[in-house]
Amino acid sequence: MLHFNELYRFGELFKRGATRVDFEPHPAFRYWIAIQCGRERPEPPLRVREITGKRPYDVVGSTILLHLVSPRLRTALRSGGITGWDTLSVDTGSFALIRGYEVLRILGRCGPIDDSQSERVILPPPTKSGRAVDGWRGLYFDPVSWDGSDIFGPPETGHIFMTKRTADLVRQMKPSNASLEPLPAIERLVL
Repeated sequence: MLHFNELYRFGELFKRGATRVDFEPHPAFRYWIAIQCGRERPEPPLRVREITGKRPYDVVGSTILLHLVSPRLRTALRSGGITGWDTLSVDTGSFALIRGYEVLRILGRCGPIDDSQSERVILPPPTKSGRAVDGWRGLYFDPVSWDGSDIFGPPETGHIFMTKRTADLVRQMKPSNASLEPLPAIERLVL
């Protein structure tokens, strides 16, 4: 049985000094989600360049929501038998700091986000001078739509979900620069 409190959204933690990258222009970026979910394999390979930070943790974020993952993280996921993912190699050029890093691709699936299961809340102002805004608490989907993969995501979004088993494995990899938020605790704007 699926328990949403045992599912996590994966992302970049934005640790101080963490390396972040930008991708050089590529025709495949007209629809970057197709790259993330494995529907498109860009040719020629994607090229990255550093934009900030000098610490290449296991998760390196980018300006377009694609995450690069280290060889160490890929090895841990493979050794752990984690399902629902693969990677796409990238050209790092002379950027030796992240040589061997690859784009994480999400092959596991679930249905679309179901806002009817989320709690309607008032979110605090995003800035000191701002105003409170309407929001949702919780990211949910129809449990029947989940394919059972350890790493998965809803269609047409940048969300990456992980099972508790996967999140525990990622947490053990300190320092990783990975953010893992329980799905019921996630707060977001009403759009």
